[in-house]
Amino acid sequence: MQTGAVVWMTGLSGSGKSTLANGLARELLQRGHAAYVLDGDVLRAGLLHGLTGVGAPYEPPLSPDLRIETSTSDMRDSLSPLVEYVLSRILQK
Repeated sequence: MQTGAVVWMTGLSGSGKSTLANGLARELLQRGHAAYVLDGDVLRAGLLHGLTGVGAPYEPPLSPDLRIETSTSDMRDSLSPLVEYVLSRILQK
């Protein structure tokens, strides 16, 4: 059995959240873990028409568990700490 976890990514539009999420899911699947990406853009486009808060300004979390600067790192350098962080959380239980 696998320990469940939710990884909630926040950031400005176009900052690479979906790309990182899909890369994380791919890495987890390759290592034998179940993974699924629930993408907010897909939800808004197909399911949640009229969702409130979409046009609101971005408010970064006050104390994130992990911060990845995608504007200054390439995909591999951004993905690596995310994979390590998630694996450390799901394997410690």
